[in-house]
Amino acid sequence: MKSVLDTAIYLKALNFSLLRTSRYSPGDLINLLLVDTNKVYQMFEFYRGVIMFPILMTIALIFMYTQVSLAYLSGFGVIGLVGFLQYKATMYNQKYKNEVE
Repeated sequence: MKSVLDTAIYLKALNFSLLRTSRYSPGDLINLLLVDTNKVYQMFEFYRGVIMFPILMTIALIFMYTQVSLAYLSGFGVIGLVGFLQYKATMYNQKYKNEVE
């Protein structure tokens, strides 16, 4: 997908008239357009991960349930408790850090 976007940008830059603008050279235009293309590509990669995470977690939970039944829930309980305690410690630390500054 990235190569298709890059090729489209190069073709557009070749067709772009330099008489329209004196602010940018052809190299500057291609550089700006390639940076934008890279950002679009990264956005698609990010959203693919966001969409796949719940699906993969569901599959993992189903596999864990078939192997150890409900025993895996205790592990998630411990992880949730530690996450909550970490959040509270961070908020406590942030409160005193703001008072010092």
